[in-house]
Amino acid sequence: KKINFSIFPGESAIILGRSGAGKGLLLRLFAGLFKPTSGGVHWSGMAIDGLEYPKRQELQRHMGFIFDGKTGLLPNLNLFENIILPLAYFGEPPTTAKAIIQRYIDDFKLPIQENFWELYPYQCTHFTYTLAQVFRSVLTGPKILLLDNPFNTQGIKIAQMLFEFLGNLRDRLG
Repeated sequence: KKINFSIFPGESAIILGRSGAGKGLLLRLFAGLFKPTSGGVHWSGMAIDGLEYPKRQELQRHMGFIFDGKTGLLPNLNLFENIILPLAYFGEPPTTAKAIIQRYIDDFKLPIQENFWELYPYQCTHFTYTLAQVFRSVLTGPKILLLDNPFNTQGIKIAQMLFEFLGNLRDRLG
């Protein structure tokens, strides 16, 4: 089916549909992770579906992506190593990453597990796992966040806390 819509700075949009309808695939197309079989994907008037590395990488620098449930972190890396992955991908040093994330934790009074930075994904609560994905997605200061149902494994209170954090962060970062 054909899909055509626009999202402008400061706006939020939700794609609703039943399980398996293709919402996650659509987000991956937006992020340039997959190429569409027909049609195209545009960002600020530029066709991104045909971009090759390094132009696609430069565009992806402005995107944050949070995956569905417990599928976004690499199991053999601790949380700090998972969070700084985008910096490594973009060739940036991770020197200030921990300080930036710690400031978010402190400013927004986020409850984190003991030894947060050293935990491996299998050791995390659902909240801690999702929070690590959120931190990773915002570390590079993206212009857009693509969320693939990341809070579906959270209770309502924790999901609300995460949404509030993202809203406050959006307001802070512009």
